[in-house]
Amino acid sequence: AGLEHYVLRAGYTYRSYDDQNALFQKELESQRSKHPSYTEDKLLERAKRYVNYPGTSEYNSGLAFNLYLYDGEQER
Repeated sequence: AGLEHYVLRAGYTYRSYDDQNALFQKELESQRSKHPSYTEDKLLERAKRYVNYPGTSEYNSGLAFNLYLYDGEQER
């Protein structure tokens, strides 16, 4: 299929609740700095667009993971 030199690697897998919470809080802080006039509800809504709310992520169940596709020709 023309993909012979590509490499597929697994990335992030299981995340604990604490790890997911840390990621979410980091995104929430990022939204606060970008939009200081927004209400807390609006900031939560925006943060949930990018990071799942703790306890609602399939990463917490171990059923989700990231896959990365690399061009092996460029790594040589």
